[in-house]
Amino acid sequence: MENAVKHGLKKPDKKGIIRVVIKSIDGRLDIAIYDNGAPFPEDIQIGYGLKSVMDKLTMFYPGEHTIYFENNPFKQVNISMTELLPHA
Repeated sequence: MENAVKHGLKKPDKKGIIRVVIKSIDGRLDIAIYDNGAPFPEDIQIGYGLKSVMDKLTMFYPGEHTIYFENNPFKQVNISMTELLPHA
């Protein structure tokens, strides 16, 4: 969500909107983070924040998670974990 604030809402002349949707369905946790900022570039660069999230997902949910970026129908980051309790 920090990236949605830091990068997604760069234009101060535009009213920024961020929406977080979290759903638990059949043992799977789905998280979607939307913002109304500029679309993701085709060649998205993974910075420290996203790298940190990806590393944590790999550590706690090895082989049991996905993360992907969309621009249509909305700009959003989607994270899905196939179980609710991490391997700690």
